[in-house]
Amino acid sequence: MSIECDKYYERFSPLDISEIEEQKWKKKNRLFLKFLSTIPLEHYRNTLSHIKTIEFNLSGKYKSFHLSLIYHLYWKQKYISIKNTAIPKRLKVLKKFQSYFDSVDQHKMPLYELINDFPRDECRTEDKFIKWYISKEWSNAKPEEYIKISTNYVDVDCNSYLSFEDFWKLYLSRIDIDNFIDQHDKYVDIVAIKKEFEKEKAYYKKYQTNALLGTDSLDDFIKIFIIVGLKARIYRTWVSILTQLNFAYTWNAYIDNFKIDSDVFLDTKGIDAFGSNYGELIGFQIKKQSNRPESLRLDNENKYLKTLEIQYDLKYESKEFYKDKLRRLDNGFIVFQKEYVNFIINSFDQNN
Repeated sequence: MSIECDKYYERFSPLDISEIEEQKWKKKNRLFLKFLSTIPLEHYRNTLSHIKTIEFNLSGKYKSFHLSLIYHLYWKQKYISIKNTAIPKRLKVLKKFQSYFDSVDQHKMPLYELINDFPRDECRTEDKFIKWYISKEWSNAKPEEYIKISTNYVDVDCNSYLSFEDFWKLYLSRIDIDNFIDQHDKYVDIVAIKKEFEKEKAYYKKYQTNALLGTDSLDDFIKIFIIVGLKARIYRTWVSILTQLNFAYTWNAYIDNFKIDSDVFLDTKGIDAFGSNYGELIGFQIKKQSNRPESLRLDNENKYLKTLEIQYDLKYESKEFYKDKLRRLDNGFIVFQKEYVNFIINSFDQNN
């Protein structure tokens, strides 16, 4: 059965089964679970989850940068390098790539760093960069003839997984908060925020770190609030994607004939993971439970590939279906059990 894919997905994201199978998935899964068990979930929830955040859109290059950084640190590291330095002067964009590498004195760098810094708008998000990389064509030249994208799965060394605090520090070191606020100005009603602060200033101060206090300026205080609100928003996304990756690690640890992969480019399309089953591409969406999970539903409306919803419930102990398929770590993190992935793969086999 053919799957309707757009040309970028079809060309860039075919599964390399041999590369995936070579990974030591059982060890990776064990170490990833160990990492998840060290997350001080209650501390983060108490200090971040209840913060009233401004409903601005984490969009554009910042959304792609945020997702790229998470995937680079916890799943698959994606690098870019110049493979042919004999770039003609007429290819100005490629010359900028080369000059950028020369300025930072590196032969290769993480893709998330490049897309955050590169001045060309068409290359400022991973999604845009991939499309540009694949589809751009000059007379007798294409970007892929001069630029190489290479990927490596995260090393099994557990120390490679950063805590949220470390992740946040790295994130802040790569963005300009002032420009971020300017970019999202249309999503922020400053007048409404100032009125709210006048009424609830004491409430917000409760959640500020000492390093961010010490200003009497309401404008500065709002900027501080946006930083902390951004941290809260990113924390929620971080935990959500770690849950998605937990599913992928668990799946690949216990399923031998149907490996799955995950990618930022797919994530922007609403696909948390994907794999090839009997020659057919299947996508996965990892969601908190809202409906009965007993019937695995394939969504044929996704224009990229058929997508299966994998649901979970934070209060799984009270649901018969989940009792043997989910587990709560000592810190409260909900993780997937091999019984869940076995249930799914058995359903595939029966339906096939």
